[in-house]
Amino acid sequence: MYRQSAFCGWNAPRISLQGVHYRILYFFHGAIAAVVAHGIVKEGAVPPREIDRAIKRKKRFEANPAKHRQEGEYEMTQKKESTTDAVEILHRRLFEGRPERLKILEEARASEEIARKILGLRTKAGLTQTQLGKLVGTTASVICRLEDADYEGHSLAMLRRIAAALNQRVEIRFVPIRRSA
Repeated sequence: MYRQSAFCGWNAPRISLQGVHYRILYFFHGAIAAVVAHGIVKEGAVPPREIDRAIKRKKRFEANPAKHRQEGEYEMTQKKESTTDAVEILHRRLFEGRPERLKILEEARASEEIARKILGLRTKAGLTQTQLGKLVGTTASVICRLEDADYEGHSLAMLRRIAAALNQRVEIRFVPIRRSA
């Protein structure tokens, strides 16, 4: 989705709502989450020019963090406790009090978690997508799709096939929905 080498230590969460991708690029500097790029994009991946711009902004921030730190005008106008946590600020602006968006966010989190686990297990086993596909009885493109955080078609049967191929078992848990960022 993005150039991994440029993003060591970066976070690039993506949330889609009605076909529109909301993105934010940020990194942590101690306890501070520094936002270096944000916005709404049509592309499925962060454009390279945005990554380059974010890297330049990160370097400027690291050269003088005090100059670039801002206490968030939004929280002050809402008479809420001020925060510098980028995820919390985005949660307040985009999701707080909007149950339909919170539902979409939870679904996106679940899809991303499944994709990340499949990728992690496959790479830990030292397998390529093609090799895992053969073990499971499918193709590399199907494995690629299953490892994509945007994919929403995970089936329990396929997850069991992958788990068996990797000497694992699928475990299902029900947990309360998180109400905060």
